[in-house]
Parts: sequence; structure tokens; C-alpha cells
Amino acid sequence: MLGIDLGLETFATIAYPDGTIEKVRALEPLKPSLRALRRSHRKLARRKEDSNNRARARRDLGRRHRWLANIRKDFLHQVSHRITASAEVIQVEDVSLKGWQRMWAKKR
Repeated sequence: MLGIDLGLETFATIAYPDGTIEKVRALEPLKPSLRALRRSHRKLARRKEDSNNRARARRDLGRRHRWLANIRKDFLHQVSHRITASAEVIQVEDVSLKGWQRMWAKKR
């Protein structure tokens, strides 16, 4: 049996049956790449409508967003795999998802 507590300071606190507690830090891939995202948005905004350069800038911006999304998905996959591989029964606290979406909106 394994218990999981989601929190603000850490992404999750996992209590294992042997009494050990693991704190999983939240991954924040957006912070280091905000500058590059802003630059890509500005480049796109400055391009002329229906031009090849605008299409190229739009592809670049989409590539950056996809890269960030993949980092987040990989983090969630690694954490969930580690949890499911280590226990047969998992208990998770009941939380308000609407509130969590507002708090973690920029950290996703």
C-alpha cells in the first residue's frame, strides 16, 4: 500500500509501506524557456500576414510549445511509472481539481 499527497511546495509526497517518505519536486520547464517563448511570439507578431517568414515563425513557436509539452508529459510518465511499479494498492487524497488548475496553471 502506498499513499500520495499532492502539495504546493512539492509536486507529490509519497509514503511507502516501509515508512520512508519521498518528496517529488515539481518540474518547471516553463521558467527557463520563457525568454525564448517571448522572443518567438514577438517574431511571429512582427511578420507580415500570409508570408513564408510568418509561417516559419509560427512553426518555430509551435515547436517550442510542443517541446515544453513533451517535457511535462515525460515527467508525469516517469513519476506515475515509479509509483505503479512500487505498489499494488495506491491511495491518493481527494482534492478540488478546479483549485489546483488555477494554482498550477503557469507551472504546467
